[in-house]
Amino acid sequence: TKTDHKKPVGFDGLAALVKASPVPAVAIGGVKRIHAADVLDSGAQGLAVVSAICGQPDPAAASRDLIAAVHEARA
Repeated sequence: TKTDHKKPVGFDGLAALVKASPVPAVAIGGVKRIHAADVLDSGAQGLAVVSAICGQPDPAAASRDLIAAVHEARA
């Protein structure tokens, strides 16, 4: 949703940030369904998305797919 964002830190960077954080962390920014397992494997408690749902032709289906991916990754 933003065009002036900083360079993404990647999943290794996310893992380092999660490890350094004294509170639970979530991933945000460019996160899509295919990233759910990598995000959770990094130690993040969850993921926040906008375009992965709102930018899709069928937001309801995109939401269901994302929920399924998170459940799969947590199993």
